Amino acid sequence: MEQHASRRRDLTRAVKALKKATPRGLLVGSPNFRPRFRGMDLVDEYRFVVHPVVAGHGPFLFSGLQPSLRLKFVAATRLKSGIVALHYRRR
Repeated sequence: MEQHASRRRDLTRAVKALKKATPRGLLVGSPNFRPRFRGMDLVDEYRFVVHPVVAGHGPFLFSGLQPSLRLKFVAATRLKSGIVALHYRRR
């Protein structure tokens, strides 16, 4: 158990160092990393792309999220295709 906590601290330190060294920030698109980074309080902004298609199935972005995540709207961009890009920051 201690080894897992140590790796988690190492990962948290490494990501914080990368964020600090990268003025424009880091973009993480992998669904495998999002919950881990969110759980370590490493996610500052969220960008969503909404396609004009309702599939009725697929993965959930925030399954098992506890507690709820409060976001502040930053911007929305509508593309010619009908896709909408949304930008939010943590409150």
